[in-house]
Amino acid sequence: MSWFWLNVPAAAVFFAAWSGIPLYMVLRHPSWGAEPADCDERAIVKPAPVAQPADVAQFDDDSSPSASLVGSAS
Repeated sequence: MSWFWLNVPAAAVFFAAWSGIPLYMVLRHPSWGAEPADCDERAIVKPAPVAQPADVAQFDDDSSPSASLVGSAS
């Protein structure tokens, strides 16, 4: 028997614990957590604003941020 097949039962135990313990906690206490009405307005998820072409920085070849990383030969 190879070492791989000896490790499979240990991996199965760890996977079962990794997925089973959180699942048990959720099923045991489904009502825990804040209600949406109790949340602060900052905690409510909102879509991010879409960047418009005028908001995006335009760089020339010699003024790009990566040009300063390369360094100059002077």
